[in-house]
Amino acid sequence: MQGTASSAVKNDRRIINFIPIIAALVLFLVLIYKLPDKKLIDASVGFGICNTMIGAWATCLGFMITAVSILLMLGNSEYIEILKRSGHFKTVLIGFTSCCVHILISLAILITLVLRQKWSVVIFALLCASTVDVLLIMGICLYFLFVIIIKLSN
Repeated sequence: MQGTASSAVKNDRRIINFIPIIAALVLFLVLIYKLPDKKLIDASVGFGICNTMIGAWATCLGFMITAVSILLMLGNSEYIEILKRSGHFKTVLIGFTSCCVHILISLAILITLVLRQKWSVVIFALLCASTVDVLLIMGICLYFLFVIIIKLSN
């Protein structure tokens, strides 16, 4: 039977879901208002970065979906049972699933930008904000997973 989530576990879930979005939104707004007329990189370089990010994030999305699938299939493992009793199993699943959603949204944004073929400060800000969002949520998920594994190993 799965344990109930403590307030710390619920706070962890909020951090996983909202910190990357808030950080990306703040970065987007700062770039929009602080770089209105500056052209930091050429359109060809920017679209090259977008294409590279699309390939990298699509690969990461595949790995994250595989990780979620493996976690769901290992229901009888000793570590999974410990995670379920502590209430952290759902946190890990929520974190990984949220990461998949963030990557999917970022992929949709980047694909739209590449298809549109217009470069501006707004496009640059979207690229930077989506990159920060994805990197933050992936980093936070890995951090929480690492902390949970360390705690459960003791």
